Amino acid sequence: MLSAPFPIVHQNGYVTQQLFFSMNVSTSVNALSRLLFVDDTTLTVGANSSMILDRFVYDPKTAKGEILVHMATGVFRFVSGKMPKENVTLVTPGASIGIRGTDFIVEILGDGTTRVSVLHGRVIMTPTAGGNTFSSNLVRWLRLLKSMKTGQVETCPASNCAPSTETAATTL
Repeated sequence: MLSAPFPIVHQNGYVTQQLFFSMNVSTSVNALSRLLFVDDTTLTVGANSSMILDRFVYDPKTAKGEILVHMATGVFRFVSGKMPKENVTLVTPGASIGIRGTDFIVEILGDGTTRVSVLHGRVIMTPTAGGNTFSSNLVRWLRLLKSMKTGQVETCPASNCAPSTETAATTL
């Protein structure tokens, strides 16, 4: 069974530090961090972003485990690995996000609005304010205001599903 601490691998590919449970991972305006997990999950933390890894446990022998991440502000890209999809939870100020074999971008605006653009697979979002769970697949923005109980699904062409100008435009 493998669990934290485990290394953070930055964009340059070198291990520079270990991440512990409940440790805040924050980036500056011109920075980018890429977390590579032992199950091949990748979580990219975009510029000017902040998150906390609450839980990561994975047993490579059984391919069982759990990931819980609280994303506070900024832009993130999540690409799922071998972790059972039903055991992956990403929490933002506006929503709880579950995955189903997924590559997607999460954007958290200053007012707590959560936007998700699914590049591959499917996400399931539940508003933190309560209300109905909804899901989406390719090239759509799911938008949840922090106080909303229902969300909006905004269709967009693949070339236009990009983070807003409010958050740093980073290649994730």
